[in-house]
Amino acid sequence: MRLSIPVFAVLVLFVLLVPPPARADDKVERALFETVDEVELHGTFYPSSKGAEAPVALLLHNPGFEKNEIHNRDVWDGLAKALQKKGYAVLTFDFRGHGSSTVVHEAFWNVDKNKTLIKGASPKKTTISVKDFFPGYFPQLVNDITAARKFLDEKTNAKECNAANLVLIGAQEGATLGSLWLAAEWNRKPQRVPGGTNPPPFGEEVTAAVWLSYAPTIGHMAAKAGKWMGNLRGDDKTPMAILYGEDDKLASAVAKDLCESILKVNTPPRPKFQASLGVASKSAGADLLKVSTTEDKIFNFLEKAMEKRGAVAWMERDLKRQKFDFVDLKRYLQ
Repeated sequence: MRLSIPVFAVLVLFVLLVPPPARADDKVERALFETVDEVELHGTFYPSSKGAEAPVALLLHNPGFEKNEIHNRDVWDGLAKALQKKGYAVLTFDFRGHGSSTVVHEAFWNVDKNKTLIKGASPKKTTISVKDFFPGYFPQLVNDITAARKFLDEKTNAKECNAANLVLIGAQEGATLGSLWLAAEWNRKPQRVPGGTNPPPFGEEVTAAVWLSYAPTIGHMAAKAGKWMGNLRGDDKTPMAILYGEDDKLASAVAKDLCESILKVNTPPRPKFQASLGVASKSAGADLLKVSTTEDKIFNFLEKAMEKRGAVAWMERDLKRQKFDFVDLKRYLQ
């Protein structure tokens, strides 16, 4: 049957106006999940075209009020999409009290730290704000990373990624929190199956970590970063790259001290590719991602880390047996 000219024109116009289906490496999804103390965390999940074979990148913004990197959403989004195009599934989220992550439920106010270290704490309040956090409260945000990890485990069981191949990328105090959480993961193990062998710690599932302008503080208070990073020293632990702006004297000094004095990257058998990496800039934290060479340094490091470790095959996560609990902060803060 021959189409009339008007009908043909309509069909052509339809094809031109209707966008093609989004590719897997173009998609984004809203992420919503709860912490163990019932804070609603909001974020964005960037699925990978590799599905169950996809490694995962978890991005951690710099928490705080005055230097809140929520305002750097476009920068984080750019990095997330670049990682997505390289086959990663990516999760970004707002820490509690930041951005969209402000809603809390009744059980939140049953936790002592929530009652004593937040201004105006009241069981009648259904929202929280970072501007009301006392400095000593900020270590509690490490529990948000645990909740994000649980969300990724659920995505793994849905065969949308493989959380056993996890990469952490954090900026400033987000990096500090990330290293605290990572130290705790090296001391956390899956429940042993009766008659089975002793399982390895969850820290083994973190392929690499990248810290942008690592801060020796949390909530602008001195952190025991050397203690946490010391727990991550050794060729059998998580390889880390600490990036800093070459004109940022504080970040430069912190990165070099951690690498040389704590991680001892020049002492065999530490991987040669792990080190502090300077970027020609005076920028700090997520602003380093605005420098064209930063992504190349990150991707080169991750490629080497992946090659050295090798990918871990997909396995279903045993979420029913694995306890979802608070990070034991006493052992790291004292």
